[in-house]
Amino acid sequence: MCIRDSNNTNYYTDSTGDVILPSSSGNAIYYLEGLYTQVQTNSVVPSFSTSLSNSNVIFDNTNSSVSERTAFFAVNNIHKHFKNQFPNFTALDYPMETNVDITTSTCNAFYGGGTINFYDEGGGCNASAKIPDVAYHEYGHAINDYRYNYDPVTGNAGMWNGGLNEGTADIWALSLTQYPVLGEGWLLNDPNSNLREYDSILKVYPQDLVGEVHADGEIICGAFWDTYLNLGNMQQAIDLFVDLYDNGPDGPNGTEGIIYTDVLLEFLYSDDNDGNIFNGTPNDIAIVDAFAKHGITLLSNAVLTHNEIHSTSQSVAIDIDANITMSYPWALNNAYCYYKLNNNITWDSIPLTLISNSDYSGQIPSQSNGTVISYYLAVVDMYSKKSAVTPFSAHLSK
Repeated sequence: MCIRDSNNTNYYTDSTGDVILPSSSGNAIYYLEGLYTQVQTNSVVPSFSTSLSNSNVIFDNTNSSVSERTAFFAVNNIHKHFKNQFPNFTALDYPMETNVDITTSTCNAFYGGGTINFYDEGGGCNASAKIPDVAYHEYGHAINDYRYNYDPVTGNAGMWNGGLNEGTADIWALSLTQYPVLGEGWLLNDPNSNLREYDSILKVYPQDLVGEVHADGEIICGAFWDTYLNLGNMQQAIDLFVDLYDNGPDGPNGTEGIIYTDVLLEFLYSDDNDGNIFNGTPNDIAIVDAFAKHGITLLSNAVLTHNEIHSTSQSVAIDIDANITMSYPWALNNAYCYYKLNNNITWDSIPLTLISNSDYSGQIPSQSNGTVISYYLAVVDMYSKKSAVTPFSAHLSK
């Protein structure tokens, strides 16, 4: 908190709430404001006056609201978490305006223009400032705004892609709480309600990419959470994550396939210990498996184009042609056509051979008259993960 004496000199308590004052005589005004957050309701910072000799000063219901105190705690907590990762970055070391119990809307919170803003209780929702990890998420946007791809020469920084922005803001929250549920207690009538949960709801690229930034962000945050689970160490996972913030992937909305693939690639580069990710990295299986669980592979931005075959002559080999383009052809193990006959449940496969440029071809063996053939195409990366499945999601169980 901030203590302002009669000379208008400010003193700030440390992380344990202690402060050394030059004098214990007279009165001072105590503000719910610190070096990293300035909490206010309707532009008023909670404060009260008391004697400097009072050694046990607290903010409680007599001088502040639960929303104000929770927001103050939460912003300081996430700032400390951020500084643990970026101890030498100082652009966020200022009392960020933190507005609570805003009455112009309900059921939301937002970051904008260097401020964090929380709506009041209403619309069936709790006051958003009363839920600490909502503040952690919103401060994550501030981190993205100030630190992502920061240029020390120009001071420019920021994150462009909406899904990446929402997903990484969730990562900042989850990496602090080490708990897979965000915004628990969101609804007034249901203490078990939440905003997002990463332990029981699996979002997968590309089938769950819907063009809504919060939903699309769950794909990349889910990949991070499962990386943490596979590694079994949150600091190890967060070390991979924070390396994104220098020269990290970004782009307009709609390019998540490229961006999320590049996040996986950056995780592998961060994990590498010999300057060569092509021979594997110490934790590559844990990382790759976590991302693949969410449909993100080294080839998840590959584009496979194929003209569907509806019928063919009996006893004639069936030509399968495709055009395949990919950002990282070095990651390709092979391209395949998977097929099964009639009511079989097991897929056979044939490799697709590169013919020229980006054109591939293969042949399904000839079949007798009346045989029903189901087939799909896919690329398989160096870790045996499928991508660019055509038709869309054809490999999934019905």
